[in-house]
Formats: sequence, structure tokens, C-alpha cells
Amino acid sequence: GGAGGPKCLIAPGAIGAAHQAGFSKGYSSSCPGTPAQESPYMWPMKWAADYDNRAMVYGSDDVVYNSRGRTFYMLDRNWKRSDTVHQEGVLRAIVTGGPCDNLDSDEDGITGCYKNQTDGTMWTMLHLENMMYFVDWKEDADVSPGELDATKIANCTELDMAVVGNIRPDWFLDARGDDTDVQYLGDQHVYYADGELPKLVKQWRKKDFASQYFTMSMMENTPNKLAKNENAPAEDDIHWPLILNVPGEGFGDDSLQVYKNHALLNDDDHMEIFQLVENFKAMGGVCVSGRGGGPPSGEGTDDSERPHIPSNLEVDPLSWRTNEITMSPIWVVPTKDDSSVGSPEPVPMSGKAVLEVSDRITVESCYDESTKMMDMSVHFKGIEPSSDGLLPWMAIGYRPSDVCAMTPREGGSTPIVLVTQLTEDAAPEAHKTELLPSAKSGQGSAFASMYATMSPMDEEADYADVSVESADDEDMITLHFKQEVGETPDDMNMLFAIGMSPDLGYHTTRGCFQVKASPCSGGIAADLPGKGDDASELPAAAEGKAVLEVSDRLTVESCYDDAIDSMRVSAHFHDIEPTSDGLLPWMALGYLPSDTCMMTPPDGGVTPMVLMTQADAGASPEAHKTVLLPNTKSMDAMLFSSMMSLAKPLEGEADYTDVMVKAPMASTAAQVARSSSSFEAEDTVSLHFVQSMGDEPEVVNMMYAIGLKSELGVHVARGCFQVQPSPCGSARGESNANASDGDTTSQGIAIDLGEMEVDIIGAPSIRSSASMASSAGAFFAFSAIIAHVSVM
Repeated sequence: GGAGGPKCLIAPGAIGAAHQAGFSKGYSSSCPGTPAQESPYMWPMKWAADYDNRAMVYGSDDVVYNSRGRTFYMLDRNWKRSDTVHQEGVLRAIVTGGPCDNLDSDEDGITGCYKNQTDGTMWTMLHLENMMYFVDWKEDADVSPGELDATKIANCTELDMAVVGNIRPDWFLDARGDDTDVQYLGDQHVYYADGELPKLVKQWRKKDFASQYFTMSMMENTPNKLAKNENAPAEDDIHWPLILNVPGEGFGDDSLQVYKNHALLNDDDHMEIFQLVENFKAMGGVCVSGRGGGPPSGEGTDDSERPHIPSNLEVDPLSWRTNEITMSPIWVVPTKDDSSVGSPEPVPMSGKAVLEVSDRITVESCYDESTKMMDMSVHFKGIEPSSDGLLPWMAIGYRPSDVCAMTPREGGSTPIVLVTQLTEDAAPEAHKTELLPSAKSGQGSAFASMYATMSPMDEEADYADVSVESADDEDMITLHFKQEVGETPDDMNMLFAIGMSPDLGYHTTRGCFQVKASPCSGGIAADLPGKGDDASELPAAAEGKAVLEVSDRLTVESCYDDAIDSMRVSAHFHDIEPTSDGLLPWMALGYLPSDTCMMTPPDGGVTPMVLMTQADAGASPEAHKTVLLPNTKSMDAMLFSSMMSLAKPLEGEADYTDVMVKAPMASTAAQVARSSSSFEAEDTVSLHFVQSMGDEPEVVNMMYAIGLKSELGVHVARGCFQVQPSPCGSARGESNANASDGDTTSQGIAIDLGEMEVDIIGAPSIRSSASMASSAGAFFAFSAIIAHVSVM
């Protein structure tokens, strides 16, 4: 069934996480190459059900709005109809149940539509491909769900939804679309309908652009599951949608929707249900045009200063796990790795920090103290020519705050750098312009103004060394530039977008990110006096160590001392405060077996680690050597006990010397006074050591983590980075000709994995005994211990 034309197309960007494209002619239960192809758990293509929706305000279980009616779907045609027969309460949502004549604001400034449809009347909405229609019926008309008589229509309003089509039937099963994720939860018994009927359901959670989640409960025990009657009606073998938990997404209240009285539809008997407006227009009726221009942009409606409405369904990083299981008999579940980084390309060797913003954009950046400029390289990936042979537009923008909005909520425009290609034989060019608020609604005049105010980026006074590069055999476009910013800037709040076509318009992906001003190679050059002949007492910079600001939580100083074939390392963990039990959180630093950012080797085995923990409030943290076992992510307490039993004091290991842990918040005043590094502060814990390496290594692949608690468990920050050993400027007091040059060049890359990612050591909290407390955190060390663990 379904109409002819392109099918199985999903909407661009974050909208595609749940919706078909507005121009798609429908969907199929077997869309080729999709993760849920032929899954028995996707929604049926043609069906109808009664619905009961109840909305609850944040922090309360009190129902503030209730609506009831019947919904009809022909998703193979990209069609939907909803007939609402009851509305009562205050509806706060993006689309407030159609046009609203009774808007009001509460004491928090949140606008809602006050509904009191309790008189037996009906209100109808149809969504047919990209067009949405709202139908009011005549007051004296006798109508019921599925009404076909168009002569009973009093008024009709239409909206052009542009790229937004209807829900796709597999929306909750896969992770397609931008700014989304999915988590299969498995089976669970729930009370269904009026709360008296137990049902076994199979559940999925689907994350949205607002970092909130839906929970879809599908019927597991179909009526014909046990009987297996070949002559049973088709309805008896369908896994029907039963319960849907809907987040407010910042624009409305959370709600719970229950579906009952399901039925299958067919083209022969039910097409006319969806042809209501078509018949109305054929009679001479007119649908008045309402506000169109597509979907909400993700930060509000046209009333951009509208307050954010909190949700009870915010993604909790302590409970969320990516788990894309669709039950498709065709799709093969991909092998998962532990990395959230994605492709390691491009790998810079320039000392720039690297931020993998998404699978479509990677940003390299650093701050050059000598020129007061940010040096940036922005890699747009997955860029392919459109049907006219030109590349889509690409942009980065500068947000005024950490609020992820395309334009400021208080009004005004957003400065952007726009990369476009004018002709097929010309290279893309970068221009500076402004993103106007009216562009969010797709207004052509807004785009025309943006083009008119463009100026070449390389002619702007505050930009230099501008270039746009592309490789013939790759799908990546790279924008390089240096930008004058003055003194070391605070965090730069930025955004990006990649268009659907060469002309300004809708995007296929967008997002927000934050750039930290880490120093460029040679950007940190400290020349501090030493404090004695003991190398462990020398300031890091006086030893000529290279400095790498991995993140705002970790700075690493390192150099290779060829006189003793060893690496000298100082790792400074910043913003460390006691946890609820008065102890410092665990901290870890270590060595990866390759440049793949994974917690344990993908081919099996363990990862050697070193861990810092604090046994009691009166003691300084201590460093131990242990290993991270591959199955600790399964939260097996025995594995963590094994890690602690293998832990050995780092200073007792033959390949480590001059081990020292400095923690001012856990030390006496005398001990604090001994702090010698410029990176050591009141909230910084520093680990110093010299590690025997043998021959100078070509590169050292490392990682770090900072725990949520003092007990081994989840982390609040982690990341991977790479260090290229640079020669020490001073070794054991011996002079070095280069030391006077202040050469503390930062050689390496820092890969930002984001905060509160909890899959590094996801285990139940385990309290260690006094003798084992120091082994409760994990760090990487040497592979000598691997052979011991492998035979356990």
C-alpha cells in the first residue's frame, strides 16, 4: 500500500530521530538498510486506537491536563488523523492542541492554553505529509471519531510543516537522526489501561535533542502467542503500542499516554477518513493559512524568550546506556566499543586540543599567547555534493552564553562563519555574517539579508591565515583560521550546522559545543627556579617538561630523560573537592595499548592502570598500580575486588621512582609550602613520578578519569590524550643547552570525551578496607602485570 514516490525518507537532523520527512510518500515495514527492518515491534503501518493522555507538572504526580480521543494512522502514506473528544486543564506544549483562544501565563511566565472541552464536542487534526490541518466542527453537528461528512466542518486552518512529516513507525527502536540515542530495556510487567489489567511489555527509551527521553511500552504477549492459531485475525499477532511516556522537551509538561481498542486499517475501507480536508476543499471550503515554516528549532517557539519548562524525564548519565536492539530479523547488531570518540581521524600533531563534537564535526584549537589568537581547524565530515553538484553550506557560530540556542533568547543575532561553494569548479569559501532570528522559521528575506551582509573572512581584521581545504578522495571539508581574542579567553561557546543544500535553509545536523583555550605548542614557557638538587623537588617547567592541557580537569607535564631512559611525568588533577564522606574522589591516569580510545583492548585483555585514592580524611592520597579488567563494566563486584587485591604501591614498583602525591586540601601547611609547580593549587591533586621506559617511545597513548566518589565506581570526567616525548630541559641537575630557551613545547593531542560519561568504571560502590583503600581507583601502568592476570 501507500502512495507512489520516494519512501522511507526521514526528516533531517534531530527531527529525523522520530519523524519521516515531510516530502516522503510514506514508510514501509521493510525499509532497506534500516536497523529495524521487518522488526515485529515497530508500529503497524495502518492502525487506529483510542488514546488517553495525562500531563503532570515537574515535581508532582498531579494531572494538570487530560485529553482523550481516537488516532488514525496510515504511516505507509505519511498520514495521521487525531479526533479529540475531551480536553480539560492547562496544556503547555509546542503545539497547544491547535489554535488557542484562551492563552494565559502563570506566575513563572509560562504560557499555557486553558482547555475545557467537556461538552461532547470534537476537534480534529490531520497531518498529511508536510501539511497539518486543524478542523473545527459546527456547533450543532453530531460528529464522532472518524467522521466523514465534510459539510459539518465550520473552520479549517492549515500549517506547512516543511520537512517535518509524521512519526516513523520504528522511531523508538533505532538511533538514527541527530542528537539522539536509544536504550532497549527488555521486558517488564506493568498495570495497563485503567490500572487494573497487568500486561507484559517490551520497553525502549529514546533520547531527544533536549537530552530528555521517551519510554515506549509495546505489548509482548499477543493474544495468539501461545495458541499459534494460523486462522487467527491479524490483530491477534501484533505487538501493539500500549503506553508512551512523553517528555515535555522544555516546551511543555511530561505526559503519559495510553492506547486502547486497537484496530487495523486498510485502503479499501478507511482512506476517506484521511480525505476529510480534500473533500472540504472540493466543496469550496477554504483552510486559512496559519504560521508555518517548519518545526521548533530546539530552543523555543517564535516567542524565543519563553521560559524553559523542567522535565522529570531528563537523561540521567548514571542510568543511561546506549543499547540499540531492534529485534530485526535482518539487521545485525554492530560490535560496540567503549569509545565515544568515533573515528580517530584527523590526528593532529600540532599540540592543538581535539574535540570530537559529533560524527560530523571535529574541532582542533589552541590559544597562542604570543599573538593573543585562537588557532582553530574545523573538520566537517560526511560532506557530499547535492543534486546540483555543489556542496551543502556549513557554518560555525559564536553563542553569547552556554545556552544552546541558535540566536540569543533575549533577542539579537548570532555571529557566524559560513562556508559555501558558488560553482562546481570553485573551492568553498568562508564568509562572516550574522544568523538572524527570523531565519529559524525559514524566511527567505532573512537568508537574503544574511547573504547581503556577508564579507570574506580573510578580509576581516580579527581573522588571519584563513583557508578552506578539501581532499579529492575524502568527504571532509576543513576550515582553518586564526582569530584575535586578546588575553586568554574564557570558554568559547559555539554552535555548528550543516545544510541540506548549497543554499541557506534547513540543516541536516546541528549542535552546540564549548572550546577551551588550551595553549598552542610553545604557548606555555615557564622559567621557574629550582629548589634543590633532588629532581622530584624541581618545578616541572624547570625540568623542561612539555605542558599539555588535556581539559579543565587535567594538565599533564612530561619529558623524556635520555640519561636514565625514563619519562618524567607530573599529572595535575584540578577542581578536586572532598565527596560526601569527607574523602577525595579517586583519580586515575594511564597508558592505552593503541591510539584507539577504549577502556580495555578491543581484542581482549586487561589495561594496566595506576590509581590515587585517600584512605581517610587525615591521610594524603596514595598511588597504586593495578589493572582494569574488561568485564568491570558489567558491575561485577568480584572483579573490582580482584583489581584491589592486585594493587601495589606505586613507589614500590621497580619501574617507578620519585613517586609523590601532593594534595593541599589534605596536607599540613608545611607540606603545602613545598608545592613547586605553577599548576598546583588549593583544589589540585598532583601526581609526580619518574618511569623507566627503555628506549625513547615514539608516542605514549594515555587516558585519565576522575571519580564521582571516593569509592571505586562511576566517574565525573574522563578523556584520552597522546603525548610525544620531548627531551627534558634538565636531567638530575645536569645543564641542557636548550633549557634556557624555555622550550616547554606541548606535543600531543587531547580528546574531550565530555563530562559525566559513566561507562569507564561502572560498578557498585565498593568500600575498601584500610589496607586496600588506596587501590580503589584505577590508573594505567606497565604491561608486566598482564601476564600475572591472564593466568588467574
